[in-house]
Amino acid sequence: MKKYLALTMAACMALSLAACGSSASSTTSSSAAASTEATSDSAATAEATGSDNITGIAQCCDVGTLDDESFNQGCWEAVKGYGDESGIEYNYYLPSGEDASDEDRETLIREAVADGANTIVCVGYLYGPALAWGATEYPDVHFIAVDVNGFDINHENGTIPENVFCVTFKEEEAGYLAGYAAVKDGFTKLGFTGGGGGTNPACCRYGYGFVQGADAAAKELYDVENFTDMIADETICTEDPEQLLNYLSEVGHPVLSMEPFDM
Repeated sequence: MKKYLALTMAACMALSLAACGSSASSTTSSSAAASTEATSDSAATAEATGSDNITGIAQCCDVGTLDDESFNQGCWEAVKGYGDESGIEYNYYLPSGEDASDEDRETLIREAVADGANTIVCVGYLYGPALAWGATEYPDVHFIAVDVNGFDINHENGTIPENVFCVTFKEEEAGYLAGYAAVKDGFTKLGFTGGGGGTNPACCRYGYGFVQGADAAAKELYDVENFTDMIADETICTEDPEQLLNYLSEVGHPVLSMEPFDM
């Protein structure tokens, strides 16, 4: 699953980087891994994709490393590949620890701009506040926000700044397929473990999808009523899948046993 996400991310990132470019100027720079002499092929590629307006690419991570086989690695492979192909310098910036603050992430953005990047890939929803600051502080810089939505940036109305492009995912769909497949394979004792102590939005969406997919399969296999209709009440549908699974455990599913683990 992680490898699939990485491949999908690489494709999304390549398209996003191309979208940030335009043919307004013809600045040329070299990548650390590319040849020092520009070739006609790279020049043609830059003209075709509009990369001539990108003078430098930076990737700023919130947690983890570049070899995490997930978002960071997928994004970095796309950044590196695009930079090498287009003859554009690129670099990455990692926080000093796992408990980086909004101010730390702002510092990474500031360092990237100071180093010449005018296209910055920010990976992770934790970058929301830093992107709100960076988009205003650097209006001429393009930001690609991976796994970040408008409400991560602007809690009040979800407005996305003009110089920010958000790449988001429908984790609930993957969760639905996982839950559905598990029950179809004969499993009836199910559990769900999510990251961030049950507060990671992506894990929460995955958890909801998992429960609904499992219930849909149970309905088909065991001829039970659609159990998830019972959780449509807004007091039940919260942002915490642990609360949802606890609720399902309390009221009891006709077929399935659902418990949260390590939330």
